[in-house]
Amino acid sequence: MPKKLSPGTVFVLDDTSDNSTFGPGKKYIAAFSCPRCTYVGFITGRELHNQATMICGGDDCSAEYHIEDDKLVFRKPQ
Repeated sequence: MPKKLSPGTVFVLDDTSDNSTFGPGKKYIAAFSCPRCTYVGFITGRELHNQATMICGGDDCSAEYHIEDDKLVFRKPQ
């Protein structure tokens, strides 16, 4: 995986067919660079295919967004 990704870049992991996980009960299939702060974190298939919202895992960012029709849509302030 590259050390740095442009904002909003998806980097699909090579082999996601096995049953390995990076976290408790979640199967991560890609790395994703936050479109606001460029923090790189792992995302699940549900997040990649617009079935779940993504939340940035960066220390100073709490952006929430999802992918809709190949575009990033940020959560509107409440």
